Amino acid sequence: MAPQETGKQRAARIPLDYYKHADLLESWKLRLTGIVLLISLGWAGIHFALGGQRHFQASRGPVAGVHQVWDAQCNACHVGFTPISSNSWAPFFLHSPTDSSTQCQNCHAGPAHHDSQISERTCGSCHREHRGPDASLVNLPDHDCKQCHSDLASHMDLSKAWHIKAGENEIDKQVTGFAAAHPEFRSVAKDPGRLKFNHKRHLIAGIPIIVAGKVAVGTKTLGEIPPAFRERYRQQKQKDTDLVQLQCASCHQLDTGDFKVDAKQAQGFPFTVQGQRNAGAYMVPIIYENQCQACHPLEHKVDTKTWTVPHRLAPAEIHRLLDDFFTAQLARGIPDFLDRKVTRPLPFKLAPQDRRKLEEQVAKAQCDLYVRKEIDNKARAVERDLFLGKQSCALCHYFEGPQGKTPADYIGPPKFRVVPTNVPQVWFKHAKFNHTSHRAMSCESCHAGAANSMMETDVLIPKREKCLECHAPTSNFGTPGARFNCTECHLYHNGDNNLQGVGAGKRNPTDAHDVFMRGH
Repeated sequence: MAPQETGKQRAARIPLDYYKHADLLESWKLRLTGIVLLISLGWAGIHFALGGQRHFQASRGPVAGVHQVWDAQCNACHVGFTPISSNSWAPFFLHSPTDSSTQCQNCHAGPAHHDSQISERTCGSCHREHRGPDASLVNLPDHDCKQCHSDLASHMDLSKAWHIKAGENEIDKQVTGFAAAHPEFRSVAKDPGRLKFNHKRHLIAGIPIIVAGKVAVGTKTLGEIPPAFRERYRQQKQKDTDLVQLQCASCHQLDTGDFKVDAKQAQGFPFTVQGQRNAGAYMVPIIYENQCQACHPLEHKVDTKTWTVPHRLAPAEIHRLLDDFFTAQLARGIPDFLDRKVTRPLPFKLAPQDRRKLEEQVAKAQCDLYVRKEIDNKARAVERDLFLGKQSCALCHYFEGPQGKTPADYIGPPKFRVVPTNVPQVWFKHAKFNHTSHRAMSCESCHAGAANSMMETDVLIPKREKCLECHAPTSNFGTPGARFNCTECHLYHNGDNNLQGVGAGKRNPTDAHDVFMRGH
């Protein structure tokens, strides 16, 4: 055991005036303090010497290209002593970071991500600036989305989340990536449309009517299509005597195509500006005038004349048109229409002047009853063909009336309505899709069931499994897959109504007029 050091030994080893001399550690403390002070003073001097350019000495780097005009105006985005990101530790000591989002919203007014979200993150939590003019502010890495979507139960009020039921769809609460854990597309669960359509029949040459697998009625040639529409359906080197042969593109046209869609017909369609065409991301809506009228003209023979029935009118409106038409026709064809004489004598005695006055009243009443009956009979005959026949309205549309009654249950003015077609103009309500980006693929590669589909209830939109063939770390072809990050398909703001675009909620759009309910 080593001997214990004595007081004399310690005194001899340690100088008594040690506190008067700085050791190596103390020396470096003083030196480093001086160096930091000089650097700080020098930085401050340069900062103020540069005048209007001093912001560059504080910037973390140049801003994104879309914000270049404000690159020299820090206060355009930054609020003093206020953090930008919700993930910062500074909110414990400084102002709330949401104050900084107010600066962004001065230019980028838009709704929240979801109505059911609990907490609101700041803009800077996901949109990171000062990464150079070529950096994207919206193409975000998946870990930004997973901040909330990997544990949705902690970030949203599940009682308001219509697509997540208690004990069901647990995958919806823990989304970690498209190729990893992602729910099936809700929009393609079923077809909400109520429009009768047979894809298989329309893709057969001549578009025959097929019953029990056999052609029951003759085929259609190009020469039977009105000249105004004929060239649209003519394939290469086809003559007018050749059978009509439709293809997918005969009806489904990109929004850069030649079909014209006016503002009313385009309600709900994701035009960047109302009436302006996109760059080929979506298909224009299917409408009667563009895709159906050539082969299905709404013409009806009334006596010796052909009457064209206006499309998109409710049954009650059509009844009023027919009433006016036959009233005018009957008035022109009956002599002394309003001065008909009574055909039998009155069964009681009156003074001559009273008898004449009463005869005129009775004659007019009889005439009105006769005219009303004639008009109603003619109108109902036309309406039966329109609403109950197989080659007019009922060919494509369904009808409904009070207590489940059908058009055949009514004799007077129709009280039933056309069931809204409700055909989705865009299927993916919560994601974006670009047809032009997929132009190297054939229609059948994704919509494989269309050629044999005979019912409008068939869902012909590809599901997630089909997309994963390409959008995954490795494709089905053994090559690196296409991009599959969240922002490849999803926008953030207004996630419940993705296709309205940022700020749509601020514009207070009015509801589209319902042509199926007009007149009721």
